[in-house]
Amino acid sequence: MTLTQADAIHAHILAALHASSFPEPWSAVEFAGLLRQPGVAGWITSMDGAPVGFILVRAAADEAEI
Repeated sequence: MTLTQADAIHAHILAALHASSFPEPWSAVEFAGLLRQPGVAGWITSMDGAPVGFILVRAAADEAEI
């Protein structure tokens, strides 16, 4: 298993993974915009070279969300 820091260039991967789990998934454009915001970070986990999951975090002031 590998972990890669997600950037806006990975938005299409995040959108595809999100679409496999939600009936109204976020688009690649939405993920790219989110990842460009201050305080937002993400990571993609892969197995055998294929992405299998991700996590996004956002910190603002004295709060954070996953």
